[in-house]
Amino acid sequence: MTSAHKSHTHTRTFLLFFWSSTNERSSETDLECLTNAEVAIVLNKLKEAKKGQFDEHFEETLKGVKRFSGTLDPISNETHVRELREALEKESITVETIDGDFVQQRLTQKEIVALANLKPMDTEEAKCLIPTLKHLKEEELSRIISKIQD
Repeated sequence: MTSAHKSHTHTRTFLLFFWSSTNERSSETDLECLTNAEVAIVLNKLKEAKKGQFDEHFEETLKGVKRFSGTLDPISNETHVRELREALEKESITVETIDGDFVQQRLTQKEIVALANLKPMDTEEAKCLIPTLKHLKEEELSRIISKIQD
């Protein structure tokens, strides 16, 4: 395996985002995930620290996460990216349990990342793109979507 291929593979591994094959919400296996905008910020800081010691795969990856970040120039708008994450992490939602009870929970990391990256325009689109949101109340989901549209 060439060093360029290793670098390319490493960069892609860094960017992998895993969405559970089930539609269940689970906080037990919830891993810390980064949005594309956050990845762009991290990669840009790495680039600045290493001063051009990266190959074309790194540059293409950086360009890709900037383009699909859902944020106009995430590197210049780092504060906005951080504020969006904080707002979504604080969001409290009502979820129905198997017993039919309702409990307050937070969005999972996967839901936060999917919402920030995909920026759905309405509740129908959000539920279509992120199946775990199907059980949310319309008012809650509308409130969340208004935060990501700001």
